[in-house]
Amino acid sequence: MCLPLLFSFFKIFKPKSRTTQQQPDQTMNVNEESTMMSSTHCVKVGDTKDASSPLPSLSPTISGQSSPGASRAELRKKLRITIPDTIGDKKIHTNQSHSDSAVRPFKLELWQTKMPLETSQNPTIFLDHFSEGPRRCIERLLAHFKKTGYPDVKLAAVLVLLYEQKGQLRVLLTTRAKSLRTHAGQTALPGGRLEVTDANLIETAYREAHEEVALPLKSPDIHTLGMLEPVISLHHLLVTPVVAISTNPDFINDLKASESEVSCIFSHPLEALLTIELLRSERLMPLGSEDWPYDTELYHTTDVIAAPLGNTTYRMHRFRSSASPVKGLTSDILIKTAEIAYNRPPNYERYAPNQIQTIEEILRVITKSTAVLNHS
Repeated sequence: MCLPLLFSFFKIFKPKSRTTQQQPDQTMNVNEESTMMSSTHCVKVGDTKDASSPLPSLSPTISGQSSPGASRAELRKKLRITIPDTIGDKKIHTNQSHSDSAVRPFKLELWQTKMPLETSQNPTIFLDHFSEGPRRCIERLLAHFKKTGYPDVKLAAVLVLLYEQKGQLRVLLTTRAKSLRTHAGQTALPGGRLEVTDANLIETAYREAHEEVALPLKSPDIHTLGMLEPVISLHHLLVTPVVAISTNPDFINDLKASESEVSCIFSHPLEALLTIELLRSERLMPLGSEDWPYDTELYHTTDVIAAPLGNTTYRMHRFRSSASPVKGLTSDILIKTAEIAYNRPPNYERYAPNQIQTIEEILRVITKSTAVLNHS
């Protein structure tokens, strides 16, 4: 059921639990402090409790197909974008600055889809690969993307890559390397900043996934469904989730982690973002370990004061997993994806009292405190 609805959502798109103590007075970063992850605890994607063999470690290796070092840094340019006062049909203002004079002008059409998306135009070419439940989820997602319009200016993208295993949809996730400057050891979706060589944000998401986990850039098994509304990162990046589906679940066995960026590759059941109890069928990190130091079994949450969001209240969700906890921006994106796919809310309270929820509200709050997105 899920696949058909997802597909119809994207068809409409036109490119151009609360089980823990609340701490509303606590101040902390939205993405929280780093969660340390032991590479020896890295679980092979898709393993569940009924697995008959010990869980192997998916150790990081260099892809050999990309170089995430100096060449990548040379491509990346620092863009400075003025936040719009209004969003939607009204004009969005941009203001670029960079030390190099050869920077390509930042154009609004970078948000638009320039590459052909055969899956969005003809979903029948891949929907028959899925069982009834995942199929309805994908159709809902496609329908959602079809009817949604978003702000034009985007700066980063992440890839929400779904696939079916044992009748359920799972999502590809990584644990960031401990050596990284930001969010070291934390769970992430493959992705990163828009680069001047990217035609659009869809290309950004796939390029980053290729660099981080060696996902093939042009796979006949991977189909783009569409883009969700953007979210704001801790560093004021406007992050656009690109949702895709793989008709071949075995792709995940061929992935290789770039050791400079990723310490672990794993997967997580999408529906467990709505129904927490489904996690009991997973091989999870031990209670009380460095990967789940909380005093609850499956889910932990706190309400915090988010300085990047104008000191408003933000609910931090944390889900126990087979690797590092799924939390922060990553959990927010996956909750939204699951809500659309399964057409229902989570079985816990998603938002804190008076929490701002829409991209329009968030942009207005940020605009009041600073008119310029900060790229550090």
